[in-house]
Amino acid sequence: MLYQLYRDAVKNLDFAYQPIIDFRNGKAFAFEALLRNCEDIDVFFDNAYNNKTLFGIDIELRKKAVLKLLPFYEENPDILLFYNIDNRILEMDDYKSGITNTLLDCFGLDKQFVTFEVSEKHQFNSMKDAEEVLNSYKNQGFSIAIDDFGTGYSGLKMLYHLSPDFIKIDRFFISDIVNDYKKKLFVANVINIAHELNIKVIAEGIETLEEYIACVEIGCDLGQGYFIQRPTQNIEELKDFYFINYKKFYDFKITDFNLNNVYYTSNNYLELIDKYIIASATDSKGRITSISQAFCNLSGYEKHELLGKYHSVVKNPQNSKKFFSNLWNTIRNGDIWTGEISNKNKDGSIYWIYATIIPNYSSDKKLLGFTSLGQNITEKKYLEKVVITDYLTGIYNKKYFEENLIKFIEKAIKFDFSLTLAFIDIDNFKLYNDTYGHNNADKALIKIAQCVQNLCTKNDILCRIGGEEFALISLNKNQISSKDFLVNMCDSVENLKIKHEKNQNISSFITISCGAIFIKKENLNMDSEIFIQLADNLLYKAKKNGKNKIFFEEISK
Repeated sequence: MLYQLYRDAVKNLDFAYQPIIDFRNGKAFAFEALLRNCEDIDVFFDNAYNNKTLFGIDIELRKKAVLKLLPFYEENPDILLFYNIDNRILEMDDYKSGITNTLLDCFGLDKQFVTFEVSEKHQFNSMKDAEEVLNSYKNQGFSIAIDDFGTGYSGLKMLYHLSPDFIKIDRFFISDIVNDYKKKLFVANVINIAHELNIKVIAEGIETLEEYIACVEIGCDLGQGYFIQRPTQNIEELKDFYFINYKKFYDFKITDFNLNNVYYTSNNYLELIDKYIIASATDSKGRITSISQAFCNLSGYEKHELLGKYHSVVKNPQNSKKFFSNLWNTIRNGDIWTGEISNKNKDGSIYWIYATIIPNYSSDKKLLGFTSLGQNITEKKYLEKVVITDYLTGIYNKKYFEENLIKFIEKAIKFDFSLTLAFIDIDNFKLYNDTYGHNNADKALIKIAQCVQNLCTKNDILCRIGGEEFALISLNKNQISSKDFLVNMCDSVENLKIKHEKNQNISSFITISCGAIFIKKENLNMDSEIFIQLADNLLYKAKKNGKNKIFFEEISK
């Protein structure tokens, strides 16, 4: 009888769906289910709460939201459903977990299909209650989003105590963000905090192109709003790709993209694109047919210097042939390519863009050319490099070592290499520092780092991990080549002939000690912490046994 009551309560209700798109490529990431045919949603749920029917009604609504989107999901199995829940359902006497899982199982859906949105607008009795709501669903494997972020009762307190997968920046902060410095400052800082906590940020309520561009540039991961698509109750209007939604402002199709032509339509949106979007179009052979002013400003070239040319004009020669081969194979096969590209400015400097390259076809499926739209990420790449670079020597730092040891182990396994892990320490460097001063000590560190770095190949990484200590990770085919490299390294450092009068009768010059382990492929599945400890122990032995030595061992289980 109760179930019939719940079904009757939701019988006339319907859902509209609004896309949440990935800013990197314009693809639909998810659709938010929004209740429709309800005169006053807040009153409806308040009544259900007061009547103790909130949980039962909510389950019926979940079923309805999933069922309606199911046909679209079957064609696009990577899509997610964002569903709003009232955090008061846990207060209901009939509440129990696991029902949504059962519902999804019935339709053959994975639990990752659903992300539950918890609004800040309903006050939790305590942060403990908030944790209970979120943990109840996270423990079942669902993702959680905090809706209306920044407008409710808890704000950053929720971000501190809870572990959501997404936060949705409320429309209040997105509206006119282009001209409101305080909003931009708030959103930028929330994004930085969220990203440090591995939380994705969704910009809600994007209504103009200017807001869209601002949200992309400020670092939001995902976005939704009327500019992308209004909520629709007709699922046939939903799309899996929304980047071309720009066209309703441009009065032209993206396949006919030509900045030189459309600029003169006196449309403010088009002027914005020309000014701010790094865009270009080519013919089917790759010759540039149109270019935005933003592209010219970033590359240092005038439009007339680029039109009719190939993008090789701005090609960074350090990019591999394999990289461009993969790119061209993708777009010539009719697929969209997205990724980071480094290019060369006219003045010789390097800049980076995150690009989306789209193949354009005529109605009879003939390839017309390609459209590229990009975002300047040069500053981002610079900051990424700063974070992993030792400020003094210019080589990698301890953070890079810690993040890449596992990656090198995986690479060795994949490509059938053995791996050498070596720790290196400059002998009696404190005495050198005390004798010759900090300035000369810094110069010595730089010379030694560059000397060893010059010996390294693409299969080696050298990191300064503190003071006068370095770490080397090297991929080798055999033990002999590994030992030869280390011997050559030690000899090369001493041959720098950096005078060290107090090197305790070891040498008249600076020398180094090394502890190294050689690990064959079959032993690489051991804990990396064990490798670190073993190499560190060998370095200790080298230092204790007279210095200017290499202690080298092969590791076996």
